[in-house]
Amino acid sequence: MAEQADSYVGMELLDPTIDFVGLARSLGVKAERAKTVHEATDLVAQALKNGGPMLIDVTLDRAFKPM
Repeated sequence: MAEQADSYVGMELLDPTIDFVGLARSLGVKAERAKTVHEATDLVAQALKNGGPMLIDVTLDRAFKPM
């Protein structure tokens, strides 16, 4: 039923929005936000090079529906 209504109780993290980058940083974890594919791939490369934990928050188009 939830899939038909496209509403998942407890899984929609939009209201209120959560600043995952700020939350990660407040816990001592390196974190960055990527707005493009290029930024995301650069951040993944940086994380792999540096080692250790890193949160990469990737902005997605909410209208996109996978096939």
